[in-house]
Amino acid sequence: MKRAMNNITVLILIFFITMPAYAQFHAGFYGGMNEFNYKSYSLKQYDLKQKDLHKRTFINFGLVFDYQFAKHVLVHSEVQYIQKGTLYRDDDGDKSKFTASYLEVPLFLKVELGSKYKLYVLAGPYAGIYLDGEVSVSDDGFNGKADIKKLMEDVDFGVGAGAGVSWNIGRASLFFEGSFRKGLTNVFKGGTAYVDLGGIGLPFEMPPINLKTRGMVFKSGIMFSFDLSD
Repeated sequence: MKRAMNNITVLILIFFITMPAYAQFHAGFYGGMNEFNYKSYSLKQYDLKQKDLHKRTFINFGLVFDYQFAKHVLVHSEVQYIQKGTLYRDDDGDKSKFTASYLEVPLFLKVELGSKYKLYVLAGPYAGIYLDGEVSVSDDGFNGKADIKKLMEDVDFGVGAGAGVSWNIGRASLFFEGSFRKGLTNVFKGGTAYVDLGGIGLPFEMPPINLKTRGMVFKSGIMFSFDLSD
């Protein structure tokens, strides 16, 4: 661990020493909404259907950072709180709502065009650290909730791509952005969840279904510019 931290420190020092004279750093914050679902290729073996998995709408918010190392090219990153999940509803009307919260950090390459008003595109990988989650079950008059923390993978790796628009207001800029996120990790390990029934934990076995996240993320916010060559 100590050796790894030393290597990271050296890389950071090299990064700042070799920054071009025109380097710009942008930082800000945002909020928005996202619509997510799970994609699975193993539902049939559990007598489940992909059409029974429905999109759900969640919130996101966080901090955003851009490092501009060329005239139109930037490195884009965020520290984002984001929720993902799905609604499972079968033909009998039984349903289960899955909700999972992540601290997500993308590292995207961003290309922008324009001066006061800018259009931009961005793409790259992301990593989401699992924070918490639950499933709420409604089945034949039975209702309950279960913590699914032990049933989920700790990290969700994926890729994303999107586009946005920004406009300058002095040294600040407002922006609106939309992006698609595709998870590459099977996030659900399966296992035994305990459904809370008024303080009584009823065991509920959940199979290791192959689930990967898919969704759209929309956000708006404000960024501030800092000239690192000053």
